[in-house]
Amino acid sequence: SMYMFCFYDVTGVPASGVVTTALQNMQFSAPTLEFKENDLVYLTLTNVGLVNRPDLFDPHSVHFHGFPQAASIYDGLPESAVVPNPGSSYTYFYKLNDPGTYLYHCHVEASEHMQMGMLGNLYVHPKQNGTPYTVGAKTYTKFVYNDGDGSTGYDVEYPIQLATFDGV
Repeated sequence: SMYMFCFYDVTGVPASGVVTTALQNMQFSAPTLEFKENDLVYLTLTNVGLVNRPDLFDPHSVHFHGFPQAASIYDGLPESAVVPNPGSSYTYFYKLNDPGTYLYHCHVEASEHMQMGMLGNLYVHPKQNGTPYTVGAKTYTKFVYNDGDGSTGYDVEYPIQLATFDGV
């Protein structure tokens, strides 16, 4: 029997069902988060603790890795940010100015918590998305960056998060 930590989207789940829903739907890696450039994002982390391991009482955080504008109170670093203990919640705020591919993870005891499932993909899509550009014979509406000419257009995306889970 192995235990793991995880991030799970419980948006819309009544408070009385959050723990059960999260326990029954744990996944590794965490859900992919997708936003648009200039979005104002409010992300609430609720630390439900470990029902099966009450001896563990780790706080957790959310850190948008590589994200350039995070205020230190929202950056997830345990030294400068709020890190909710079991039974507590904290709402992070981000204004997503820079499109790109990032990852998010727990920054408390990061090496252990990331290996135990607390990491996922984070995409900030450029505001240029949705505008058709024809390059050669192809027309694109999705782009890596705001290139202004369609040169970073693509038509297929696959989120990949390479990780391992060490049972020891």
